[in-house]
Amino acid sequence: MHSTHGALAMLALAGTISAQDTYTPPKCTSSTFIPPVIPGAEVTSITAAPQHNVSTDGMPGMLPGASSLDLCEVKVHLTHPNANDDVLVEIWLPLNPLDWNGRFQATGGGGYATGLGPIFLGHGVGSGYATSMTDGGHALDPFSLTWVLNPDRSINWELLRNFATRSLVDQIVVGKLITEQYYGEKPHHSYWHGCSMGGRQGYMIAQKYPDLLDGILANAPAIKLTHAGVGGFWPQVVMKEEGVRVPGCVFEHFIKRWVETCDELDGVNDGVVEDPDACDFTAGGIVGEKIQCEEEGAEVEITKEMGDVLKKSHEGPTTPLGHAFYTGLYMEGSLTEQFFRVMLIRDLDFNSSKIGYADFMALWAQANVEFGWLLNAEDPDLRPLQKAGGKLLTWHGLMDYIIPAPNTLSYRKRVEFEMGGSKAVNEFYRVFFAPGVGHCGLGAGPMPTNPFEQLVDWVEKGEAPEALEAEASNEYGELVTRDICLYPRKSKYMGVGDPKRASSWTCEGADDVLDDPDVVDQSTDFLGGLKDRLMGLGMGLRIS
Repeated sequence: MHSTHGALAMLALAGTISAQDTYTPPKCTSSTFIPPVIPGAEVTSITAAPQHNVSTDGMPGMLPGASSLDLCEVKVHLTHPNANDDVLVEIWLPLNPLDWNGRFQATGGGGYATGLGPIFLGHGVGSGYATSMTDGGHALDPFSLTWVLNPDRSINWELLRNFATRSLVDQIVVGKLITEQYYGEKPHHSYWHGCSMGGRQGYMIAQKYPDLLDGILANAPAIKLTHAGVGGFWPQVVMKEEGVRVPGCVFEHFIKRWVETCDELDGVNDGVVEDPDACDFTAGGIVGEKIQCEEEGAEVEITKEMGDVLKKSHEGPTTPLGHAFYTGLYMEGSLTEQFFRVMLIRDLDFNSSKIGYADFMALWAQANVEFGWLLNAEDPDLRPLQKAGGKLLTWHGLMDYIIPAPNTLSYRKRVEFEMGGSKAVNEFYRVFFAPGVGHCGLGAGPMPTNPFEQLVDWVEKGEAPEALEAEASNEYGELVTRDICLYPRKSKYMGVGDPKRASSWTCEGADDVLDDPDVVDQSTDFLGGLKDRLMGLGMGLRIS
């Protein structure tokens, strides 16, 4: 693809490759590679060495591991002016050029890590791709945000900028240059592969740098990171304000009963609720039930007060008029406490159990005003992606309690409203919702088996996916196949045939539905002026 955005990549490529007829088989040594010219960055070192018989772990429910890999491992360190950072871009190249499929794949991170290291690198190289990742200049620890704080507890904006977008661009530009230098030719197509934080990164590229890649697979995206960072703590806030502690086992029991009650609405008892919107089972349905709770070491009877907390947790935070402005959760997001303590309170020892309703609203406003402009990938205008000829493909599990799927649906509707409806948007941006699947995988529902290759076929052959092939093993160890329907269609059992086979299901629903979405973000509308009005949180703190 070529557009005005392509100037960045073209500038970086200039002068790095000489005439093609002088090309000789590559040597995986540091001297093989010339430090590329990167706009806004300076390469400080390049090291390269062959690695043989490499094995990498997979990601359960998402990516298989890899083994017996022979590769050229290239590590490029770079820095940005006045940033005092040291950013690693690591590229794994199939050692034998005959094993390279001619393509480049950049990979994303997870949690608060800009990259995930060998997990994606090994999978990419094992599939024939020249594959890259970056650490963004900080530790590859998905569960820690401490790198955001300077010693004086101020925000390290340079590292945060790396995390948000800058290192993503560096990774792609450097990765393609190194690939070209090793093989003597440019990749004929370039892609992105990421989930969760990697999904957010993919959306950032689609919105801001669409010419850098031909195709983007961005699953379960944390599109509004500030919303996820604060919103995931909502159940804890409800428990604090209502004065009722609800053990995690009660949350889990409700989900179990919700599935049991609504499972057969689709005509098949398989542990998967195909259409959660059709399920009206509420927390009141488990009041009075007794369950064995391992974490409590005793039997727990579910009270009405516990049921009320579950109900409020699911409904999510609301404005004074009762309008929800974030999708509720049944279980606290595990990464939320880090976001509160590091990004907002800036005190690693802060007791988050103090946070009540008013404090939650203030912190929500602070997060969105202070960081939303940098971290959130929420621009619904994808015309630059459309013009560049790029393709964006997303799947999201409907049982995702970390980044709830309705947030992706909300963004998709905003894009449709901006760009003329689902049929028009499907030409370059397709979304698939996977029933029964959790965050980036796992769960009882069939999970997409080869969405990346379906993206490649869409980009290179024009074969736009109408459904994603998916598989799971049921409780008896039997293979279950299913087609995950293209939004806005939904999967329906035809009433005949083996329900464990995809051929017994069909995708139904209108192809072009132009809904009027919540164009005005309720959270911004209600809380936009709150930051300026509040002097503090009632905890001896100020929002600044």
